[in-house]
Amino acid sequence: MAAEILRERGVQLATVRDQIKATQKPDLDMAATRKPELDAAGEMAARLAGVWNDGDPVEFAALVVEEGEFVDAQGTLWKGTRETGQGFVDLHARDCKGSKIASAASDILSVSYDVVVLRIDWQLAGAKGSEHRRLHWMLVLAQFGGIWEIVAAQSLIVRS
Repeated sequence: MAAEILRERGVQLATVRDQIKATQKPDLDMAATRKPELDAAGEMAARLAGVWNDGDPVEFAALVVEEGEFVDAQGTLWKGTRETGQGFVDLHARDCKGSKIASAASDILSVSYDVVVLRIDWQLAGAKGSEHRRLHWMLVLAQFGGIWEIVAAQSLIVRS
């Protein structure tokens, strides 16, 4: 209703996406000028692997912001640090008991100065039902006070 009234009065409505496109100018040198900062965000892959291999649910949950969300490879949604920590405990008690990340590769996409998307491909050894399981994780990281934290994450099993 409000949109119709505004259109009748000659107001051109734009979506949020249109507004963002109109106000943002591409910074082609952003990745080069932010290399140390992006490297710090990219270190999240190593931190996650270390926490996973240590089997530490408290440290794992601490990497996620309080209102963050994590979807595990089975599609279970964990909301916030408490559910994320408990989900980690449950996962390690079932399918991933004794598992270790054998190798990891990652790349990073800078969305803005304080938001990046981190993609991680892992080779998981010792997981139940599979000698080596390949996992793909996609994480949205945001920088708060100079520290990169997980805002949202999704994991999936790579079928080959």
